[in-house]
Amino acid sequence: MKLYIMRHGKAESYAESDQVRPLSDVGRKQVADVAKQMSDLSLSGIMASPYLRAWQTAELMQATLSTPMIQRCDSFTPDSSVHEVLRNLPKSGDWLLVSHMPLVSLLTGLLIEDDQARDVLFSTAMVVGLDMPEASPRLARVIQQWLP
Repeated sequence: MKLYIMRHGKAESYAESDQVRPLSDVGRKQVADVAKQMSDLSLSGIMASPYLRAWQTAELMQATLSTPMIQRCDSFTPDSSVHEVLRNLPKSGDWLLVSHMPLVSLLTGLLIEDDQARDVLFSTAMVVGLDMPEASPRLARVIQQWLP
């Protein structure tokens, strides 16, 4: 299976609450740039945090990649437990996961087989592609990274 782990695009600085901060114009452009780079991929679906900026990122990616669905994942928020996320990952297929720091970095570090490459710091709209037989710790290898 392949898992593409993505940090949402750059968000507006202020909103009523962190959950409702939308993507900024810069963030929308970042996501569009990355989506264009990934346009040849065929995905089973997209799983996204319920926070507005992550959901907007997922919608923009879906439009470019012609992915059939976006699944809302309440456990994919910035403060979520990486082990809870791991339990909720699909068992097969090729999926895009859209979430936040530090979760995307922690999850990637947990999945990567090589201890030397565990500290992956995600810039906004960055994607790390992982290939693994199943979504379990230390089984994945990095296949590609995409940056806006």
